[in-house]
Amino acid sequence: MEATSRGRDEAVKQLRKIQAQMKELQREVEDSRTAQKEVLSSARESERRAKTLEASFMQLQEDLAAAERARKQAETERDEMSEDLASNSGK
Repeated sequence: MEATSRGRDEAVKQLRKIQAQMKELQREVEDSRTAQKEVLSSARESERRAKTLEASFMQLQEDLAAAERARKQAETERDEMSEDLASNSGK
């Protein structure tokens, strides 16, 4: 009888230990899931920012190209006016 009681007490003790371990594992799993969700959310936000930056960069490249074309056109007009002035002054 005493051996049965000790065996039962030991089984209950082991059960409680396993239940505590299970609770801890469940907390760890939940923490991992939360961390995973945060990482995924952060990755999505980073992807959105990267796409926005890429679009801004492309727009800036287009603006730069347009500015370069305008500069070259202005230089051409300046050079033509300088030539006209020089030829008119020489007459």
